[in-house]
Amino acid sequence: MDHSSSSPVTRALAALALLLAWALPTSRLAVLPAERALAVAEAGICRAGQRTLVVPAAWSPALPRVRFSRAPNGADSELRRIDSAAPFQPAATRQWAAEVLHLLLVAVAVAALAAGWRLAPLWVIAAVVLFINVHEPRADAYRLLWVVESPRLWWQAISQWSLSLWAERLVAPALACLSLLGAVAMLLHALTRGAPRRIATFLSINPRRLS
Repeated sequence: MDHSSSSPVTRALAALALLLAWALPTSRLAVLPAERALAVAEAGICRAGQRTLVVPAAWSPALPRVRFSRAPNGADSELRRIDSAAPFQPAATRQWAAEVLHLLLVAVAVAALAAGWRLAPLWVIAAVVLFINVHEPRADAYRLLWVVESPRLWWQAISQWSLSLWAERLVAPALACLSLLGAVAMLLHALTRGAPRRIATFLSINPRRLS
């Protein structure tokens, strides 16, 4: 097996940054397809309920007012919730399966880095490109720093963010860039390894041998 001679520190940093960048998508696997379908169905019901609860301008006090319960009780209500989620079940299952495949690619990249494979940087680059295309990380924190041009004001703004926003818009973009830089550094190291020796060998060739 052909191993890469890149620095173990570089491989470890690239693997750690890649794992941390994918930490939030990995945590979402705990939401199973049935729960995702229920969430989509309930979101649609809530939106429909909000549209239904619009009171007309010519509302008559004599007309009976209907109360809408946002938390239905009983077995019949639970069955209705499950039935309403059934149409969304296939799409939720496909989404969950696709996320599992994405994480398998990340696992292969990390395993390749740990084993020191020469093609490990390519796996890392593929995992980073997949992360950017699928999750579209937004570096809002860094754009905000560029706009306000004041670290104090910038910190006051992002200190009010939730932990999920910190992970999504501050940490994940930086870690994805770090893992990508590590992969590029390993590729450059692999391409330039032995180059001085090859150049010296080429320059030391006797011109008579070429005739």
